[in-house]
Amino acid sequence: MQILFITSSRVGDAILTTGILKYLVDHYKMAKFTIACGPVAKGLFDNVPGLEAIITMRKGSLLGYWRRLYFSTFLKRWDLVVDLRGSAIAWFLPAKKRVIYKKKNKKIHRIEDMQNIPNGNTPHSPYIWLSKENKKFADDILSTSAINLDVHREIEKIGPFGSENPEPSFIFKNVILATVDQIGEEHFKCLIKSDGGKFIEAMAFRSAKTQLGEELIKNKGSSVCLFGKIKINEWGGKKIPQIHIIDISASQNS
Repeated sequence: MQILFITSSRVGDAILTTGILKYLVDHYKMAKFTIACGPVAKGLFDNVPGLEAIITMRKGSLLGYWRRLYFSTFLKRWDLVVDLRGSAIAWFLPAKKRVIYKKKNKKIHRIEDMQNIPNGNTPHSPYIWLSKENKKFADDILSTSAINLDVHREIEKIGPFGSENPEPSFIFKNVILATVDQIGEEHFKCLIKSDGGKFIEAMAFRSAKTQLGEELIKNKGSSVCLFGKIKINEWGGKKIPQIHIIDISASQNS
């Protein structure tokens, strides 16, 4: 079985679709997957079971990236094409079945809005596949207990960051959103508690009156997964590690 999975070019949006991909992996265990995503999101899918190819979609003039995707895929007969970009390309590819996502409800989180893809009424929580070699390291990094000044210094060593070298972002799994307080008119300051009982500050800048801000308020006191960057807050001569929140989703137990 051949499945083409078209997801977002941005890391944050691509992560939100990984739960749907996991559903497909679990239900079609013999399937071969081709995944189309942006170059900065490619690393999310390197260890997907049944992976046959990753097509990186680099933006070009006159939607050149869609043309490149088409010419990379039109010769294959697909059993299923899942297009989470909501584009028209799925209709131009030979496929037995097509699933094309179009946002239906702007008032709810995208994960909830996508819960019927490919079918069902339960939101698909984000999921990251890890290799055996990097699993232990990744589990440490994805825990808030690993956030300290030394980790931030190690991140800085791979800089400077820019369009060709994006700053690393991380998933912090199953943490408690202990407090959520609005700072000024635009920002939220949070206190995050890990399973080990460690607290760490987190900021969600320019998130007031946005979907992210609404989700933070709604999930106060709950266990969540956060996606964000590790930063340092320098104040009064002290350096304090922080999480800068990019996105939030329901906790995953695995």
